[in-house]
Amino acid sequence: MSAAPATSTPRSLATRLRTHAPQAILIALNAILFVAFYGRIGDLIVDCSREATIPWRILHGDLIYRDFNYEYGPLAPYFLALCYRLFGIRLLTLNLAGLAISSAVTILVYALSRIFLNRHLSLFAGSLFIFVFAFQFSGGPDIYNYIFPYSYSASLGVLLLLLSFCASYRFLETGRTSWLSGWSLTFALGGLTKVEFILAQVLLALLVLPFAILKARKDCRAPLRLLARWLWAFAWPAGIVLIPAGLYFAWQMDIPAYLRAEVVGMAALDRPAIRWAMGVEFLASNLQAIGNACLAYATLALLFSGADVFAQTVAKRVHSQPARRLAAQGSWVVVSAAAWLTVNWLIAFNVFAGMLVWLPLISAGALGSLWINRRKDGLSGKAVLVLCMSVVSLELLGRIVFNARPVGYGAFLLVPGTLLVLFCVFGFAPALLRRWGWQPRLYLWGFLVFFAVAGYQMFSVTLKGRHERRFPIHTARGTLKLPQDQQQALAQLMAFFRDKRDYTLLVLPEGNMINFLLDSLPATYSYAYVPPLLDTPAKEDRIIRELREKPIDYILIVTRWTTEFGFPVVGFDYAQRLKVAIETDYQSIAQFGPPPFNNQGFGMLLMERQIRLPSAEPPSVPEIGIPP
Repeated sequence: MSAAPATSTPRSLATRLRTHAPQAILIALNAILFVAFYGRIGDLIVDCSREATIPWRILHGDLIYRDFNYEYGPLAPYFLALCYRLFGIRLLTLNLAGLAISSAVTILVYALSRIFLNRHLSLFAGSLFIFVFAFQFSGGPDIYNYIFPYSYSASLGVLLLLLSFCASYRFLETGRTSWLSGWSLTFALGGLTKVEFILAQVLLALLVLPFAILKARKDCRAPLRLLARWLWAFAWPAGIVLIPAGLYFAWQMDIPAYLRAEVVGMAALDRPAIRWAMGVEFLASNLQAIGNACLAYATLALLFSGADVFAQTVAKRVHSQPARRLAAQGSWVVVSAAAWLTVNWLIAFNVFAGMLVWLPLISAGALGSLWINRRKDGLSGKAVLVLCMSVVSLELLGRIVFNARPVGYGAFLLVPGTLLVLFCVFGFAPALLRRWGWQPRLYLWGFLVFFAVAGYQMFSVTLKGRHERRFPIHTARGTLKLPQDQQQALAQLMAFFRDKRDYTLLVLPEGNMINFLLDSLPATYSYAYVPPLLDTPAKEDRIIRELREKPIDYILIVTRWTTEFGFPVVGFDYAQRLKVAIETDYQSIAQFGPPPFNNQGFGMLLMERQIRLPSAEPPSVPEIGIPP
């Protein structure tokens, strides 16, 4: 009798190890790739500069939106400022924060997959996220990853959205208010990230809550009392987050004026720079690319299911053992070759954006499941979750369509939709085929090869980019491995400022990471001077007044092409008035590397403020840049 507990303990331990082994593998994969790529992730100039310096300015007392411009919600900057406070102001702190977010998203991908798929396919889904999205590098600026992204608001938005999916599903299944309160907290925090994810959180709430109310009306004897409890459980966590944040910013700044000046201005599609930034000019090509992917997905589904039907028909009607073996082997080869060739035909973006062909079908299936189950044991939490993920994924996919750089942004916007595609391919469709009497072996194998090859090819591009020869630059903030031209120019610049103290530096058109590495806190309102932020005379005049009112000692012109906005060179294609103002008050004193914008590599031009009498003639200075 006493031996029973002793024998049950090892079994439970083995069960726990089996249960948590996939999560441990996924976390280990994140850690291994982090160590392998450390110092090579991120960009010296583009966007990463903002992510590194804005939390730093917050620690020095600056207020977001009032003292400096920021397009997204305040959650990410204050989260990173807290990380700086706890672990130090250095690059490693930013990278470790990214690793924590990437690992958490990976675990959530696995947890959501386990609702619909087995352990092995869920592990495959988590691995696919790591190799395709978490460490992605598809050329150009290395900013579309989760370790050092173009915006931590995007990666946190994905994390909180997946947490909302999990919490809302648990709430639908259990009806417990603790899950509802947890979902409310992630809903509120997600509302402080990016517009795309704010809208996604609102759509999720608008879909889940009515279904929960319908279920409560049927299952509960006092639905009004239960509804009041739910409303309170959802309201108080959101209020704890949103009300103090709203009151604080309303006290510190004029929120309506800021929204009029920034948010409404960024939606002005009549201005060319905004049209390029919003991807309006690329709408037709993006739609064509997604259409090609939809066609490929549909063709593969028919081909793979047809191969299963053919193989099973041969097995039943052909009695010759060699002929049956030949037909079976030929079917496996054809399916594998079709999957491989299709991936080679599509670029990686198309592979994962092709979810568009599945989402209407998944939504229709979820609605059908709801209609069937309404007369049985109540609403299905799985069906509601699939429906919600479908609508949210369509909203995020819409932002992909209106995008100048869809490949990069897909690392964040395509995650929920990719999960749905995997659920459909490996969960719903095989169940449907089995109900029709087919065994979908070739179907499953074909799509497994398809996604594995797609992930392999995309990760091959990442490996190729990450293993290009880089040269380390060592600073007090940490070590970066940069291309040779950037490393040499930055080393010369750091040598120039080695003995200088208490100076202010402005980097044009973008590159506050240089301020971060030089320990020179940015002092201007804008973190970058790219076309969307300088496309009106009023914006230029504000910056010119700021330069003359604040003691900006040095201006550094760096090679930062802004071709993605349709205006490549600052001072020539845009911001000509700003160029004249700089040439009036500043004089060039040093050049590091080749002249900026001359197609000979990365270069910097350093200009120093000139103190002179008002009647003095402005000095003659060289051109800021050379047009291409």
